[in-house]
Amino acid sequence: MPIRSKSTPTIGSSHAFACGTRSLIAAHFAAATFSRFFPANQSDLDFDPRAEPYTISVWVRTAATSGYTTILGKDRGVSPWDVQYRLWMVNTPNQLQGVNGNQWSSSLNVSAAPLNNGQWHLVTLVNYLDGATWRSRVYYDNGASFTQFNTGAGGRLPGLLRIGDTTQGGNPWRGQLDDLRIYRRALTQPEIAALYNPPPVQTFTSWFAGLVNPPAIGQRGPNDDPDFDGLVNLLEYALGTHPNNSTSHGAPIIDRNGSALSLSYPRARAGLIYTVESSADMIEWTGANVIQDTRLRRKVIAASASSSSGNEDKL
Repeated sequence: MPIRSKSTPTIGSSHAFACGTRSLIAAHFAAATFSRFFPANQSDLDFDPRAEPYTISVWVRTAATSGYTTILGKDRGVSPWDVQYRLWMVNTPNQLQGVNGNQWSSSLNVSAAPLNNGQWHLVTLVNYLDGATWRSRVYYDNGASFTQFNTGAGGRLPGLLRIGDTTQGGNPWRGQLDDLRIYRRALTQPEIAALYNPPPVQTFTSWFAGLVNPPAIGQRGPNDDPDFDGLVNLLEYALGTHPNNSTSHGAPIIDRNGSALSLSYPRARAGLIYTVESSADMIEWTGANVIQDTRLRRKVIAASASSSSGNEDKL
């Protein structure tokens, strides 16, 4: 698992954590179904519940109707089964619960918009110092609905943080996770609401007007490529990269699995329609053989094309 020193979201097809002084932010999971895993940088994710502020925020979706299904967890892994922190669904899609410092929150009733209603939901655990008392909150969606409890006295535990299950295993998340973010500070409710709400639609012209170090006036056309990185300005706008910086990240990631090619790319503009086409001869291009996985939440789309003729298709 690559570790990148950045403090803004990393978008890609791997479970890549980004490290910075203010926050640790995970990559989007570019897979339609989720496989539980242990992040590589465990030392960065071992927060002391009674000594460090932090926020764990992740988008979730499930079709489960029952069961104790774990979004993420860090616990001892053996008897006495104490928990450093955990987020999970407690035997019904109408109930969400957090654990922090081995203190269990009351169940948060989310029956107005249950976890299994087919929509993506934002689940957030915040640990913060309130005067001289450490407290925890579990927020749902935009943060208007939450449960609060005093952080428990349980400290760090030797078990590893696991995404999609408890440390020991046996209570896996049955669904999808996306855009996991782990911060070294306590986010406020307005900041959580900002994560939940989609960004405003930005036009091509207003995007250029807001750029720091924009291209020269004569290089701002949609088909210009002022940084010579192979991405014209319109694609830079669509992918959320900088048209005057060839090292800015966000370009599509292409992979191959047998006869199938897959492409993952950030969908940075809510007002655009993104279409991937494939070609067997680099002359005729069509979207007929491309499957776009739109089940992923709004920013990363995975598309794949496989060859039926024996020739390798191009995306």
